[in-house]
Amino acid sequence: MRKRILLLTTAFIIAVSSLPGVAFADTDVDINEISVSTDSSGDSERGLTGGTDGSDQAVDVTVSTDAEGQDETDGKKNKSKDTEVTATDADENLVGTQSRTSGFVGGYKLTGNGATDILNVAYAQIDRKRKDFGYTEDWCADFVSDCAKLAGNASAIPADGLVMTLRTGVIKAGGTYQTKANARPGDLIIFDWPDNDDPNHPATYYDHVEIVCENSGGYITCIGGNTRTSTYPEGVVSKTKYATTYIKEVIRPNYKQTTQTEAPSISGVKDPPLQMKKGTFFEVHGTVTCQKKLQEVEVYVYDEKGKKVTGKTVHPKATFFDLHTVDDDVLFSDLPLGRFEYRISATVEGAPYKLYSKWFHVVQKPSSTIKAVPMYRLFYGPTLEHFYTSSTHERDVLIERGWRDEGIGWYAPEDSNTPVFRLYNPVLKDHHYTTSVFERDSLTERSGWIYEGIGWYSDDEKTVPLYRCFNPFITSGAHHYTTANNEAQHLVTVGWKHEGIAWYGVKKS
Repeated sequence: MRKRILLLTTAFIIAVSSLPGVAFADTDVDINEISVSTDSSGDSERGLTGGTDGSDQAVDVTVSTDAEGQDETDGKKNKSKDTEVTATDADENLVGTQSRTSGFVGGYKLTGNGATDILNVAYAQIDRKRKDFGYTEDWCADFVSDCAKLAGNASAIPADGLVMTLRTGVIKAGGTYQTKANARPGDLIIFDWPDNDDPNHPATYYDHVEIVCENSGGYITCIGGNTRTSTYPEGVVSKTKYATTYIKEVIRPNYKQTTQTEAPSISGVKDPPLQMKKGTFFEVHGTVTCQKKLQEVEVYVYDEKGKKVTGKTVHPKATFFDLHTVDDDVLFSDLPLGRFEYRISATVEGAPYKLYSKWFHVVQKPSSTIKAVPMYRLFYGPTLEHFYTSSTHERDVLIERGWRDEGIGWYAPEDSNTPVFRLYNPVLKDHHYTTSVFERDSLTERSGWIYEGIGWYSDDEKTVPLYRCFNPFITSGAHHYTTANNEAQHLVTVGWKHEGIAWYGVKKS
């Protein structure tokens, strides 16, 4: 056993130290990042983290744990040992059930099709965590039933905070069991993590539930709440691509066609330029509409710390609001130099909806073109870390200190709406890079990482993908980034995990 561990460790070190010096673009794969950790707290949901850009992730598992007795006939009810558990219909009578629809953000459109609408609601919540909604318990089942409620299909997925009795309620409401191969968007996936199965406690065979959004190539992609890692111990909404190993059941709810056709929505908004010259008069345009009366509409410009700089809150008490009526109150011309967010939100029946967000820079003199900035890649053998910087001075200092110059890794845009944040952990002696404000804040607040500022920017046009790989067997240098998909695939062959696209570069000017 020791020999096997030694051989594996040696293979990882050789793979890291032998990475090619210059990476080349390859756009074959578009799978988002994921890291997996075992979480023994709560209802034993397997830890999964959302992707850097909110799209799907891949989880490969190798141990088969499908429950016995599952009927693999499409559309027929399963007669397994657990379907006799009863569930009440009233939310307030369900122990451990929480409804937090008031904490959901809007901006989604309802079509009247139940399967489409529950996914539209769920998509709008990606990257939001437990405290954003207000849940105080393990909330994967609560999240699914709340999505159904907002989609107008509460009867198809009766509210229940326990996965086992949630799926029983869905079957009693007319839902049907499906095969894994027949899973389609809007279906529910029930997961079983076998490490906590206890014959004396049936609920331990029903650990997690998510909503199917795609079934392709032997993988089922889902959206779910309370997917957890050490970074997000309280859980986060993420979109994840799963192998079918841990999938216990596929259930198709009995969705009803609804008459509601639209949630609060926004149209006709004028985007601020990416670079706005200081003193520019920029007009506010657009309309906010809703079938129900708008209680409140907020139109503000925020600074990088999330503080309101200029704007206004209005109370239309109508189903329509013309944003141009607050044009004199949103003073773009008074903004100082810096980076800002133009944000529009609305409140309907006490529920807040973030409808629009656009980041921009106030500058003295806008440039006519976005400059391509070379990003230098270096490697340090003692810590196995790859480091990335646009600074020639920083590069030269590190080379003098023993780092190996590996040339230009990629070209980054000089500016964009998507900054890549740089963090450092003095204990691990490692750097980490992310476009996620949530991930940045979680690491700095809980895990001892130091925020070092914006390292560079990601291309909003998504021209050249930067693939992210993860090595679970090392601490420093555990993440590697490259534009070369062949390099990323090589790392996978020696034990790394392909975590998808972290950010985007540009082509050389």
